[in-house]
Amino acid sequence: MHASGISRVRVIPAGYKRLGGTEMLTTPRMRAFVEEVKGRYPDRFILLDSPPVSVYSAESRILADLCDFVVLVVPSGRVTESQVNEGIVAIGRERLAGVIFNRSY
Repeated sequence: MHASGISRVRVIPAGYKRLGGTEMLTTPRMRAFVEEVKGRYPDRFILLDSPPVSVYSAESRILADLCDFVVLVVPSGRVTESQVNEGIVAIGRERLAGVIFNRSY
């Protein structure tokens, strides 16, 4: 864990991209890690950053299954409404906490 420069915010980097990343996210060890962090810091929100939701990437769906809620960040003007809806379906409407439209290019 590393200090972020923001009070009570810590960062745990993912490390280097490796082959088998999807398989690593589905291990009992990963689930235990997330549960440990949630149990250790019950008064805080745990944020997991993931790759974009797409039909070609399973990582975001796997991480969504580990989370209580998901915030979908959408690049405004760069995706269609249909693609946003596909992302919502992929992560599960019951876990959707909200959508942020990001104009950063």
